[in-house]
Amino acid sequence: MSNQKEDLVEIKEQYDYPTDIGGIKTSQVWYQVANVLYYVGNKRNDEQLLKLADNISNTVDKHMFDSNKNTYLSKMSADWNYSVDGLIDNVTLVLSAIYKLQKYLRTPDEKKLKKLNQQISKVEKIIVEKSHIISVKNLDNSLSIDSKVSLLGQSFLILLYKGLYNEFKENKYEILMSNAIDYVNSHFWDKKYSGYFSFVDIDGKIRIHKEFVVLLTPKTPAKYIFENSLFLVASSETPFSNTQRYQEAMEYLLSLNDTANGGFFIAEGYFWAAPGIPVGPFLRSVSPTVDTAGVVYFGSTKFVHFSNKYPMTQALCLLALKNVKIDSSKTKDEIITKSSLTPHFSNIGYQPVSHKKVDLSEYIDVKKHLRWVSNLYTPGQGFGWTPYVSPLGVKANKTSAVFGTQHALANLRILDETMIPNSESLSYWISLTQAENGAFSESPGEVSDVLYTYLAINALSIIGMTDIVDKSKCIDYLKSCQNEDGGFGINPGFKSDMFHSNLVLATLYTLGVEPDSNEGILNYTNSALREDGGYSEYSKGTSDTYSCYRAISTYFMYGLDIPDKNKTIQFLKECQNADGGFAQDNVGSSSLIATYHAVAALYMLDSAPDDVNNCINFLSSCQAPDGGIANIPGASTGTIDEGFAGIQSLAMLTNQLDKSYASIIS
Repeated sequence: MSNQKEDLVEIKEQYDYPTDIGGIKTSQVWYQVANVLYYVGNKRNDEQLLKLADNISNTVDKHMFDSNKNTYLSKMSADWNYSVDGLIDNVTLVLSAIYKLQKYLRTPDEKKLKKLNQQISKVEKIIVEKSHIISVKNLDNSLSIDSKVSLLGQSFLILLYKGLYNEFKENKYEILMSNAIDYVNSHFWDKKYSGYFSFVDIDGKIRIHKEFVVLLTPKTPAKYIFENSLFLVASSETPFSNTQRYQEAMEYLLSLNDTANGGFFIAEGYFWAAPGIPVGPFLRSVSPTVDTAGVVYFGSTKFVHFSNKYPMTQALCLLALKNVKIDSSKTKDEIITKSSLTPHFSNIGYQPVSHKKVDLSEYIDVKKHLRWVSNLYTPGQGFGWTPYVSPLGVKANKTSAVFGTQHALANLRILDETMIPNSESLSYWISLTQAENGAFSESPGEVSDVLYTYLAINALSIIGMTDIVDKSKCIDYLKSCQNEDGGFGINPGFKSDMFHSNLVLATLYTLGVEPDSNEGILNYTNSALREDGGYSEYSKGTSDTYSCYRAISTYFMYGLDIPDKNKTIQFLKECQNADGGFAQDNVGSSSLIATYHAVAALYMLDSAPDDVNNCINFLSSCQAPDGGIANIPGASTGTIDEGFAGIQSLAMLTNQLDKSYASIIS
């Protein structure tokens, strides 16, 4: 609070100056603050902290509690005059009940008990099916696009009923606590890779909705470590804390520990779909709220990079892990099959500059596609994701990016190399994206990581200009990303996954240097092999076409056969659908990106889809009217990575692409 008694300031600039957005009042934030201050004040018997907590609680109650709705407004203007977002926040109601419970427990009396019971009664009215609460609603109590069941809200609900049961020993409180825990475990848990998602839809499903892409909504489902930690703290010392799931949740929490620098990362996200295949531990978030810390840009789109850290996450992780014993014994899925080989890179003949031209004119309008690609280019810079502008910044646009540049160059090299812009100018712009630590970013000055580093080096290799950058620093950075399990993460200290492991390997191969542990990366890749012959993103999970490509590409660079070639081929072929396209697994729907990964994986194994002609027809139908290629048939336009997937897939299905090109350029 500022010097003025009722002036709650949420955000200040680095030098302690208030900001306009910092004046907005968020009821949930301030009741969290009040609860923490009261808890600490009680522990330390600090009357000043207790008084400050009461001032905050009273101020929020005075201005933000709506007696007609029996709950709190979500956000209010700086002058307390109106609702900013048009929402009510049920999580705040739970927090206010926790606050009144704290006050009663400190100095029990009839007056405090009466206030507590009144608040409990209000909370009971918002509980759905005696198990969960809907976080926010519209002011008229109707559902909003933001109406979700949040892990944060469930955790506070559990804390409330655990506290009530511990004090009053009433059976109904224990039942409500257990119901809330069961709901989280039934609906929030990632059955594929472990961890709890941050929220689910009101029907308990985890989805990425189209509105998250086209509307100004704050985020998509991800596994935030703060919320995971809070749930574990809330459910500690309950019967659930003695279960295998609780143990697995603790182990998941530890998996997001920065093994290189200490501390815990922000979260782990899903890129393609949720719950789909996580190919990068970051969250593409369209127009995140202005109070979101750590926002950077991917082309024209804002997102939160999960390999950063939040201070409050560190504190809560420490609470969650306090006095917890972790079972270090590995499950069957986690046991890495050791290789008896002493492997080294093989000469696979990767010479992209001299790749022969391919002819795809029988299947798509090549000239129209080339015009589309050429329009992505900004002279003196690079290529964007699309040839269009995005005034609202809610979709990919023409902003130069190493992502767009690498994919565009890959297509131009094999379709018409004469359309590649001046190599010296293009390579100079790419060189500007190299950071001091040797890694590369999406554009000059932005956040750097393994993905962008691969894209930059790969793009330079396509035009024969890798000598323009500091290779030594880049190699040191890439090697520092290798973990004890042999795999690589998105940045030093981040946990390994198949996607980034393969990208690091392809980049090192391009630079002519092997990783510090060849055996380690092959052992990690072996650990992702599943019984059906496919590969998963981690050493646990289910098979998918994306990870199969990454594993096969890794073996290909070493000149090695995969452990069970025929079984892997069979899994990949089973992912083809009746429309000719491939899904990410053998039960999903077709997409261009999944089709590319399946086709490329089969191609490196000297195989092909069972129905090649139908697959070609599917790919041809993905070309949009503007010449771009989209992820599914019938779309009005696409992005350059989709254009890449379409062109490269057609080149492989017609046996015109070098296998080395398919293994290194992805």
